[in-house]
Amino acid sequence: MYLLYVDESGTTHDPNQQYFVLAGFCVFERQGYWIANQLDQIAARFDPADPAVVE
Repeated sequence: MYLLYVDESGTTHDPNQQYFVLAGFCVFERQGYWIANQLDQIAARFDPADPAVVE
């Protein structure tokens, strides 16, 4: 099974916004743990006391 994620930034209805970004990715289900682990390590570099608050 694959895990899919899609997200957007901006809106197509606001003429004041120059860009609209739509992105996504797909990973095999067993890779999710390892990706989350690596992202947690990166977040800990920015806020070692509470890496969960790093978005």
